[in-house]
Amino acid sequence: MMKTCLYPILLLLTGFLAACDKKEELPVYPVKMTFDRIEPTSEMRVFTSGGTKLDNRSNVAAITGFLDRYYVIGTTSYNSRFTEPGESYGKANFTFYGDGRIAYSAVTEITDVTRIDDVMLLQAPFTNKVEDDPLATSNFFKYPFNPTQDGRRYYIHYVIRSDEQSKLEVPLLYYKLVRYNENGKLTSVDFGTVRNELNEAFIKTLGKNDTLA
Repeated sequence: MMKTCLYPILLLLTGFLAACDKKEELPVYPVKMTFDRIEPTSEMRVFTSGGTKLDNRSNVAAITGFLDRYYVIGTTSYNSRFTEPGESYGKANFTFYGDGRIAYSAVTEITDVTRIDDVMLLQAPFTNKVEDDPLATSNFFKYPFNPTQDGRRYYIHYVIRSDEQSKLEVPLLYYKLVRYNENGKLTSVDFGTVRNELNEAFIKTLGKNDTLA
């Protein structure tokens, strides 16, 4: 009976000592991470009415005309040429501190950190008025720009994925969206580059004269 009782105790003790003896490699804070490179993850896609996808090979002239076209609404002229971000885009950095703080480019403190599934959302207190950025309040982005108490939206917003301790991936979405009303009148021109992802469900909301790249 004593042998039967001692055997598992010895095994547990051996396992405990082995676990205690193993040295864990902990990061030395602060940890500074910089952007390394931009890697294309998908080809350019162009959609029209109801989410119809245009064939890039069959509609070269139409797509090129849309991407290079300038628009005017009232007295506002939109220099909306579709331009892919170059290697120099976003040469900023994150600094992670041992107490949980995160800084963007060493001067802006990230004040809001949210985890959703396998992503981490980082947002800083610089904000835009909601009425100045209606696209941010729509369902265009997969990860919405959360409102602050005074009704503004976070301006610096990062969606981050991490599959290993030493590497972070920041999705980069560049887009051009032109919308018309039912009478064919141009109502909005939105374009730019954001560190977010497209909400695929939005594509189906495109009207008969709308175009999204």
